[in-house]
This record gives sequence, structure tokens and C-alpha cells, in this order.
Amino acid sequence: MTVLYRKMYLLIFLFISMSSESLLANEYVSFIKDNSFQELNHESIIRKGQCLSGLFSNYNNWREKLVAIGKVTDKEFEQRLTEKEYDYYKSSVNCVSIIYKVQNYYVRGFVLYPKVQKLSKLPAIVFNRGGNDSNRHTLKVGDLFLLPYQLAAAGNVVIASQYGGAQVWPEDREFAIGVDEFGGKELQDVLALVSILKSMPMVDIEKLGTVGWSRGSMMSLLALKSGAKIKSMALGGSLVDLSATAEERPEFEQQVLKRLIPKYANNKDKELFNRSAINWYQDLPSIPVLMLHGEDDQYVNPKHARLFHTLFSQQNKLAKYIEYPNGSHTLIEHSEKIQTEIINWFANTL
Repeated sequence: MTVLYRKMYLLIFLFISMSSESLLANEYVSFIKDNSFQELNHESIIRKGQCLSGLFSNYNNWREKLVAIGKVTDKEFEQRLTEKEYDYYKSSVNCVSIIYKVQNYYVRGFVLYPKVQKLSKLPAIVFNRGGNDSNRHTLKVGDLFLLPYQLAAAGNVVIASQYGGAQVWPEDREFAIGVDEFGGKELQDVLALVSILKSMPMVDIEKLGTVGWSRGSMMSLLALKSGAKIKSMALGGSLVDLSATAEERPEFEQQVLKRLIPKYANNKDKELFNRSAINWYQDLPSIPVLMLHGEDDQYVNPKHARLFHTLFSQQNKLAKYIEYPNGSHTLIEHSEKIQTEIINWFANTL
């Protein structure tokens, strides 16, 4: 990884490290129902709140706070998000932080949609984050400005889950928060989002797409395999062969797979097979699938994505693969190109 890429990763980490989930944690414990955001009235939603509230309600306050505590410089913050961009997205997109119930446990998530509808019904996109259950991998307010806000501003309803078991709750909680099995039970938390979308009057559920990066690509493919009526999909840094990735990255197997996947030691082959789309691509429906990958991805080897695309495209002529020279796992160095590519993909396939 080049020095430039390392600096970019550091900048992203610093930018998103202060989360509304941690700053406003106490507000979420009471699960108080409110009357705002009437578009979101599904029975599973326990709590709704503004994403850009408190510290995040003002661009300068947010920036100055991060600068004051030494997280980032003024220049670095503005390189990631300008005040003009912040004002545009705040004025054009509703962003709602939600708590929703799945079976007997609670999950956090986000819903974003345009404040002004140009169509009577809008396409919907499920955004599946990457990472595992650790707090540093969960969605922060800053993450939403990397793609979800752009998709919503382009005329889509975007919904995302933190997945059950994510470390986004107070430690003294007295309620269940589900479990992250890295492609296991928490798939239900993703599928539950579809029910929420169906209840929104503005959503055309026949135009349902998914975006998934890294682990999120696995979640998207598992949702498709499970029967979710997904019309189009965009994947990045695609995790399609967990067995191969585990061999290439022993630390990933030790720190994530062994820790999260139940009975991993006894059922390793079966559990990894079930989570790896390279093994069951033949069972997937032929829908438009865009795959984006960095040539220098050091977390998910691009050769796995290349092979999956080669195999999958034999039965699905609607699959497209783009590999970026010198590209990293997040492709943050190509962020504007990636945003445009994905927005245009859904505009043409939903």
C-alpha cells in the first residue's frame, strides 16, 4: 500500500471516528416513539431521530470539535467534506437514524431519502456495510457522506443496517441486540429492511437494489440467494470466497471468522461454503450485477472477484466487472468515479 493510500485511510478513519451513535447513546435507550418522519411508520421501528442533530447539525461545529480534540486538521476535514457539500445534502436529503425490532432483539440503522420527490414512486436501495461487529467497523455519520447521501440525492430511498450484535449500544443495556455471525443469523436484519421499505408510500418496491462493499457484498449475495426480490446490485471489494481469503489472511480467520461464526472449528468447511457465492453462483437469478475492485486490494484478493465474474457471467450476461489499476480495497482514491458509476448503474437498471 502506498504512502498516499495510507494517508487516505487515516483521513477517512479520523473523519468518521466521532459517531452520533456514541455521542447520543443515552437518547436511544428509552425507545420513545415520536411523530416525525411519517413516511417511516412500520411497526418494527421503535425509534426515529435526525442523523444531523446535536454536534452534526452544524458543519463548523462538527469540524471545530474534531480539530479541537486533535482528530483532524481544518484542511483534512474540508478535503473530505466541504461546507458546500454538507449544506447541499442537508437541504436535499432526509437522513433518519432508526432502531428497529427483529424477532426479540433491537438493531440500529439509517434511512435516507430525497426531501423533494420528482417521481411519485422512488427506487429503493439496501446499503450493506462492510466490516464486523466492532465499533470501528460500524456505520458512522461520516460514512453516510461517502455514498448513501449521494444515492439519496440522486432520487433513491436508501436504507442500511448496523446488523445485530454491532457494538453501537451502551454496555449497561437491558435488552437483546441480536448477534453477528458474519453471514449467519444477522441476514434477517437485512431482509427486515425490505419490509420497512414496502411500508413506505414513496417506495416502488419493484425497483429494489442493493449495494455491498467487502463483507457487505457477501450480505447482498446471501440476500439474493435467500429469495429477496432484488432487481439490481452493485458490489465492491467483493468477498465471494471466504475459504480462499481465510487461507490468504490468517489474521482475518482468527479475529473474525473463528470469533463470530458459531461452531467454526467443527463446521469450518460447511460454514465457509455457505457464505461464499463462488460455490453457489449457479443458484443466483440473472440480474444486473456491477462488481468494482481495486487491483491492489490487500484485504480481498481481486483474483477471487475475477473468477466469480468469469463464472457468473457465463450464465448472467448482465454482470459487469471493473478493476481499477492501483486501486485499494475501499477505492477511496477513486471515490467520485465510484459514486458516479454506482449512481448511473442504478439509474439504468432499476
